Amino acid sequence: LSVKNIKSQGSQQNLKRLLNRQVDFAIVQLDVANEAMRQEKVEAVAILANEYVHIITRQDSSLKTFADLQGKRVAVGTPGSGMSFTADRLLKADKITVQPDYSSFDEAFKKLKFRQVDAVIYVGSLGASQNLRQEFLNNPDLRLLPIEPALINQLTVFDPGSYQGAELPTGTYTSRPPIPDRNLLTLSTPTVLVTHPNMNRQKVALVTWSILFTARTYSPFYPALQNE
Repeated sequence: LSVKNIKSQGSQQNLKRLLNRQVDFAIVQLDVANEAMRQEKVEAVAILANEYVHIITRQDSSLKTFADLQGKRVAVGTPGSGMSFTADRLLKADKITVQPDYSSFDEAFKKLKFRQVDAVIYVGSLGASQNLRQEFLNNPDLRLLPIEPALINQLTVFDPGSYQGAELPTGTYTSRPPIPDRNLLTLSTPTVLVTHPNMNRQKVALVTWSILFTARTYSPFYPALQNE
C-alpha cells in the first residue's frame, strides 16, 4: 500500500480536504470530525490517541483557572488547526471573550516568554510532544491551569462523543520542579483516522492492519502506544 503524507495546518484543513475528495484518509480530532460523522459524510477507521487540553501561562501570572482568560491575550493555535477549533469551543461554552492570537507553536511560546500573550492553549497527546516538553524544560517559569469542573461537565454532557473529563498527572512534563505541580482537571478529545463512507474495504483493512502492526512493533519504546 503506497501512502503519501500531505502537510497541513491541522484537523480542520484535513477534514476539509477529505470532504472535498482531495485525500483518501485524514487524521482529525474527534470534536472536529463529529458533525461530519453524524451526517454520515465520513467514517472513523481507528482511534489513534487521546489529545489533552493544556492551558499554559507563566508562573508569575495572576491567572488561576481557565475562566480567568476573560479579556486576555491568548494564543489559540493556527487557523485550520484542531487546537483553534477546540479553543473556540471551550471559550464559547464558558462565554469567555479573549484577544485571540493565531501564532504557530514556536511563535506562541516566544510571545508568552516576552509577555506578548498571557496564555497558550495547546491540544495534544499527554506528554508525547517533544517540543512541548522542551518548552517546559527550557522555561521552568511556565505552569499549567486547570479547567473548572462545571465547564468539563457541560461539554461532556452536551457532546459526550467529542469530549471526556481527564487529568494532567503531576510531573507529566518535568519532575523537579514537577510540572504540573498537582493533578489538574482538563478535557480530552480522541484523534481519529477517518475516511469516506464508500472507501474501498481492502484499503481500509490494510491501513488498519498497518496501524496495529506498527503500534505493536514500537510500543516497547513508546508507553502511550501500550495504554492509549
